Amino acid sequence: MTTAVLFDLDGTIIDSEPIATQAFRAAYVECGGLGEAPVDRFLAMAGRPFEEIVAELRLPPAIVGRFRSRSQEQAHKVQIFPGMWRVLTEAARRGARIGVITGKDRPRTEHVMSLLGLTSVCHDLVTPSDPPRPKPAPDGVWWLCERFDVAPRNAILIGDSCADIAAGNAAGVRTVACLWGAGRLDDLKAEGPDQFVSSPWQLDAMLRDLLEDPS
Repeated sequence: MTTAVLFDLDGTIIDSEPIATQAFRAAYVECGGLGEAPVDRFLAMAGRPFEEIVAELRLPPAIVGRFRSRSQEQAHKVQIFPGMWRVLTEAARRGARIGVITGKDRPRTEHVMSLLGLTSVCHDLVTPSDPPRPKPAPDGVWWLCERFDVAPRNAILIGDSCADIAAGNAAGVRTVACLWGAGRLDDLKAEGPDQFVSSPWQLDAMLRDLLEDPS
């Protein structure tokens, strides 16, 4: 029986792509970038720590601090995807332990989650600022399962990126790819998730079938 539900944050629970894209473009220009910022390549690596993305794109390291400053300034504009608040609260009501596993650093994660009231429904989180290796490594998934005292076979990971699905598959949890985030369908298919969901309402129905209703 599923007793822990782990969520990616950006692109799964919250719609932060417009803010992240704007912050990335601004930081790219401020750090001397020429031509168009490589936004598509940036979004294709969603879910991974920003430092890794910057290194792979061969951008100057100074862009990390600029990007975080610009995105933090606009954090108040980030919204929860319609329907996701119900997904979270209903899963918790049915007794599931709710975890967040994100590629966003802990200070920004805690800030945006606090602004949106998400700390009241999430029991724990893991970020690249914490000891486990970040996604796509499975360590963060195992870390949350251990903290929840839940075997990986009884956990499910929901995310919109290839890094999410790769981490969950390697950890031995059930994986669900959501299609309302930055991930591209063909790329997600290549990672082999156990299931796809096209809307938070479909996800809510799926979790309702998996979780025991205590009422």
